[in-house]
Amino acid sequence: MFLVLIDTSAYEDVRLSFKGAVFESLKGLSDDEKITILGCSVIDKEIDSHLLESVVASVNRLKKTSGDFDRVTRDDLGEISRLLVDDKLLKKNVYEERKGRKQEFFDSVTFELIDLAYADVETIFDNYFALMPPFGEGKKKHEFPDAFILSAFVKSYEDKLASTCVVSQDSDWHNYLEKYPEIRRFHKISEFSDFVNKNYDSEVTKRLGYVLDRRIDVISRYIKDNVEDYLFEVDDCWLDSEVELTPSSLTVNVHNYNVLFISPTGAEIEVTAQFKFDLDVWADDEESAFKDSDTKDWIYIGRNQYNISVDKEISVMISVSFDSHPDDMLQSFTVETVKIPKDLYYISGEEHNFILVRHWTED
Repeated sequence: MFLVLIDTSAYEDVRLSFKGAVFESLKGLSDDEKITILGCSVIDKEIDSHLLESVVASVNRLKKTSGDFDRVTRDDLGEISRLLVDDKLLKKNVYEERKGRKQEFFDSVTFELIDLAYADVETIFDNYFALMPPFGEGKKKHEFPDAFILSAFVKSYEDKLASTCVVSQDSDWHNYLEKYPEIRRFHKISEFSDFVNKNYDSEVTKRLGYVLDRRIDVISRYIKDNVEDYLFEVDDCWLDSEVELTPSSLTVNVHNYNVLFISPTGAEIEVTAQFKFDLDVWADDEESAFKDSDTKDWIYIGRNQYNISVDKEISVMISVSFDSHPDDMLQSFTVETVKIPKDLYYISGEEHNFILVRHWTED
């Protein structure tokens, strides 16, 4: 059995959702007695704090946006307006729901709480004054929570370090743990799940890896075929809402995968893919505008067409089926479902360059 300490940053990487394929993989590994998840009071409080910050920021943004609802459709969006009448209650309810989901997850897995009293306080302060990991210059001088977590973790499991794993996206955690090569380190929860699956079901997982390497083009095509072109949106106030994907521009290249769950007949896999595509967007031409003397509204005569090129790396969840017999696995391999996250479809206008492809006078 592996003991795994998962940092707040790794939970944040999967949106602190505590649901979905990544968390189901942890539940499955725990149910099969392959892992025990480690945590501590500091990580729990950090998660709650980050959840609250996110909820407050999102509701505040929604309330601000609601004031700009178009008068034509405002009455049809009454449910949103009613929710925002008492935004404090809305924030409380959403926050409590997310906290409840978090608690349900931890109640469903084998979990051990690290006692921070085991931390070596003297060594922590020695590292602080020497600017050694997890401490450093500037803001890194204030990494005391991480220092206590890591010290208590190492001290608590010093006789079992070869069975321990750490998942974190914090480089200071990885720098600190370099002193302990027996501790396995990962950046993503999915990478850890993949490692455990390969360790316990090595033969089947090895054969699946062989098949995946030879079916990368098939997987890429399945993912490409599941892109919904009508879902794209470009977030920029000066643009119209209309967005069109140039179908011929879309390419999908798979360059990594992690097995989250595997059985004799199928698997759930996180696939890392590079998406490249072009979008056409439109906006009123500012130079063609004039102000109506009666209504005082701005009237735009022209509408220009722009193009933006997008390059995104996205993690996609796929489920596959197969016959695990060595002679049949490759031929029986089938992609059953593809789940592309909404992150693919949301494009920040601030992060991309707009190229004018058609001025309104050219129509």
